[in-house]
Amino acid sequence: MAPKLMVFKTPREIRTVMHPLRMEIIERLEVEGPDSIAGLAAKLERPANALTYHVRLLERAGVLVRQGSRRAKRRPEAVYELTPARIAIGADPRSPSALRAAASSVTAICRMADREIRHALKSGLLGTGQPVGRRYQARLSEPDLKRVHRKLAEIGRILERARDRKQGRPHAFTSFLVPLAHER
Repeated sequence: MAPKLMVFKTPREIRTVMHPLRMEIIERLEVEGPDSIAGLAAKLERPANALTYHVRLLERAGVLVRQGSRRAKRRPEAVYELTPARIAIGADPRSPSALRAAASSVTAICRMADREIRHALKSGLLGTGQPVGRRYQARLSEPDLKRVHRKLAEIGRILERARDRKQGRPHAFTSFLVPLAHER
């Protein structure tokens, strides 16, 4: 059985997994299931030879595994699937290089969210007056913080259950809960 959560801790592991294109590959396989490099290339609108390197790195990192192969045109092509259900970053706060890698992974996630929001706005996918995002700052007690984490976990469960659904419009949910180091 595949692990439910795979945590990446070293700077090299973090950089390998959190590259924007690799994150797109992971998300596509997460949403649509196993696929070949050619299938991923068509869905991501990129040349297949541009994805080969990235798929191989994810395979070496243990994130992807060859599920089998299928016949395509004149030759068989490998089909890849995700190994873990979820991926997380567990950077050691005592390691400056791990912290830099984790911070750049957050930047990559923000860039992906930015692209998705711009596309949704440009395509008219968002209704008039529909909020795209929100930002709050508050002083949270430990009980408040636990309650927020429970709510985020609940949202995660709703999204997990809806992942394999065939009807409905695909959505992305990105959230960060960050303790602030100074008064605002």
